[in-house]
Amino acid sequence: MLSIKKDPSSPAVTPNLAHVQDGTYPLSRPLYFYLRNGPSGAIGTFIDWVLSKEGQDIVTKVGYFPVK
Repeated sequence: MLSIKKDPSSPAVTPNLAHVQDGTYPLSRPLYFYLRNGPSGAIGTFIDWVLSKEGQDIVTKVGYFPVK
């Protein structure tokens, strides 16, 4: 894993779950789902699946960090 600095005077930070979650890793960003109304129907089913253990396991398996 490549440790990076926010700027020349900052310490290098490794890309791990703790640093992404606490905001110290400078190349991370949240991903949002914007909906006009509350999640229902197929959209609700999809969002429930993404946030489920199965969905989050896939997120981790492909190299991203889970939201849960």
